[in-house]
Parts: sequence; structure tokens; C-alpha cells
Amino acid sequence: MRILTFFTVSWILLYRSCLGRLVINTWRFPEAADAAWSTLLNTNDAVDALEAGCSYCEAAQCGLTVGFGGSPDESGETTLDSLIFYGKTMNAGAIANLRRVKNAMSVARHVLQHTKHTLLSGDQATAFALAMGFSEESLITDVSTQIWANWTRNNCQPNFWQVKLFQCIRRVGDSPMPGAGAYADNAAGAACATGNGDIMMRFLPSFLAVEKMRDGASPAEAAKIAVARIVEFYPEFSGAVIAVSVNGEYGAACNGMAEFPFAVRDDSLNGTIVLTTDCTNAP
Repeated sequence: MRILTFFTVSWILLYRSCLGRLVINTWRFPEAADAAWSTLLNTNDAVDALEAGCSYCEAAQCGLTVGFGGSPDESGETTLDSLIFYGKTMNAGAIANLRRVKNAMSVARHVLQHTKHTLLSGDQATAFALAMGFSEESLITDVSTQIWANWTRNNCQPNFWQVKLFQCIRRVGDSPMPGAGAYADNAAGAACATGNGDIMMRFLPSFLAVEKMRDGASPAEAAKIAVARIVEFYPEFSGAVIAVSVNGEYGAACNGMAEFPFAVRDDSLNGTIVLTTDCTNAP
């Protein structure tokens, strides 16, 4: 009997079976994969490993797009989203618009393990986090404040209703949405997506990639199909999908950039490597 576990969050996939172990994350953040891999070796717990990988980038503010001090909304506040999806039980825990709590991934894990809900949002997500023992603190930094100040001095241009950098207050992206930011099913595979979430969430690309693998597509083919579906309507969108099969094979596809990097660590490697895939409609 194959022992297989898929856990995925909005930008890290973790695969564990008798065939081996795999950690893969979007973008050029190998340190996040290292943190997840080290924890997996120490605890043999997939949830611990995912939490460690995500928490690393939350603390390190990877790319200034993960964690506190990231892209501010129109009021200058940074809020956080996170999702964890368990492919064995088809259970998920997510938070959206989390305010004044830095540990978004850990709060999502508490939603998964301590409630029967899938998604908590806004002040209610914050209240839940505080009830679970998390600390309340500002997510605003000098960098995010300066970004917001520069925007206001420029007469609020670029217009936040058209450009993603400045989010409408209470805006929620694709990251915490099952099927959009991430999806997993031990019978088919797992996938996660990254990029222009406002567009991508309309197509549930992670869900589509997993279902295409269920139908027999390879991970690379499934990712390409998911991206192509979005391109059909939004040819200039920027984003990517990573998919992993039940056999531990993986592939990625992307659009709107020259190439898409992703970090990989498995039992055959001495360390984490960063791979790239060429994108369609590159600028």
C-alpha cells in the first residue's frame, strides 16, 4: 500500500510517500524550502514542515510580498492571507485579511486543526488568532509606510482600482481560496498558483491542474492547461502554476514574464536547487 501525503499552501507544496519526499516552492526563495526540509527531517511532520517554510518567509519578508510590511492597501495597512490544504482528508484552513498578527501561516494551521471552518477573515480572523494565543502587533513598516506615502503624494497613482500594488480595503486575493491559491487530492496530485490573484482566482487554476492530472496529464501539461485557460481571457496576465503528481513528478507553467523560478528539494538532492521555466507571452 502506498503511503501518500499531499499538503499544500499558497506557494509551497509538500509531497511524502514511500517513493520519497519533496518540497517545492514558488519563486527564488530556496531558504524557505531549506526550512521546510530541515523541519521535515527533524519531525517527519508535513504540517510542521509547511509551517516552517512559510514562517521563514513571513519573518524574512521574502520579496516584500510575503509577510508583514508587504503591499499596503489604500489606508496604508498591510493585511495577510494564508491557506493550508490537506490532500488526504480534503480539509483546509485559511485566513484572509488578517490584521495586526504576523503569523499568518500558523493562524491558518489553527483554523485547520482547531475548527470545523475553512476560512476566517478580517477582524474575526484576528480575534480568533488572539484567542489562540497569538500576539497583536502592527504589520506596517518604514518601507510600507514610505511606499504608501509616495503613492499618496503622486495623487494616488497608479490607480489602485486598476493596479495590484495598492489594494482596496478588505480586498482578498487568491492565496486563501481553496482551488485558487492551492489545492490537493492524494488521489490525483497537488498544485499551487502565484501571480495576479484577482484574475487567477476566477479560474481556480490549482483545482484545474489537479483535475487534469487526475485525467492523466503530466504535471507540466496540467500546469500549462491551467495557465492557458486564463490566457484565453487575459493574455497579458502575470502568473504561474506548479503541479506535483502522485508519483512525485513536478512541472510548472507561467505567463507574462520572461521566466518563472521555483525552488526544489528532495531526497536525491544534496541541497535546494532553483529551476526556471520559460513563460508564454513574455514581455
